[in-house]
Amino acid sequence: MKLTPLVVPLLTLMIPAFGQMRENTEPKLSCQGWQSSKYERFCEVREQKLPAMQRLDVSASPNGGVTVRGWNRQEILVRAKVEAAAPTEAQAKTLASQVQVQAGAGRVAVAGPTNLNYNDSWWTVTYEVFVPHRIDLKATSVNGGVTLSRLAGNVRGETKNGGVNVEMAGDRWQGTGLDAQTVNGGVSLHVPLNYSARIVASTHNGGIRSEFPMGSDLRQQRNVEFNLGSGGAPIRIATRNGGVSIKKKAI
Repeated sequence: MKLTPLVVPLLTLMIPAFGQMRENTEPKLSCQGWQSSKYERFCEVREQKLPAMQRLDVSASPNGGVTVRGWNRQEILVRAKVEAAAPTEAQAKTLASQVQVQAGAGRVAVAGPTNLNYNDSWWTVTYEVFVPHRIDLKATSVNGGVTLSRLAGNVRGETKNGGVNVEMAGDRWQGTGLDAQTVNGGVSLHVPLNYSARIVASTHNGGIRSEFPMGSDLRQQRNVEFNLGSGGAPIRIATRNGGVSIKKKAI
């Protein structure tokens, strides 16, 4: 299937220091788990460390997901999974070698061949980025999921085709709030039991399910607002085509 490039703003966040958060250093991005009877595949994970900075722009366009994990280190680790597929393994490896992940001057972006027949070959880059809790980060993608883990501050996340997964930490949101949404995909929010926030959730075509009390039986409604704990900063999650789930997490 031929994918038409679209430019979709995905994420903007500014994270203040949040030292009580548990260290979050385990990398999960790998080349395992993909098979196809039509294509031969080449995959590699490239890593690059960057010094801590106030602002970082990450672009996963044209196709690929982005995971952003907060950690306590004063440096940035960019892990990029470069995948390429072609009729032969040699062609796939050559194609992957033409995909360049460029990191520097506060920006991470990818460049690669654009004149491909996607029925014969394709490439994609997926990011796993570890950032200090205090940073201004902007990421963009076309087709891919978004995962935001253990962050705080002013966070905005958006994708067009893909799910959104958000993991909260601590006992309340440290900042002005979070706004995460997708057009085609589900949204999952994982919240500690003792968390305080104002939850605002909506879907156009789908349902909303919560393991927390929502004040009344609102499962059939497509727009809900309710407080967790003593309330607080707004946590907005939304999808146009997909379900919304709000789940309890132990830590």
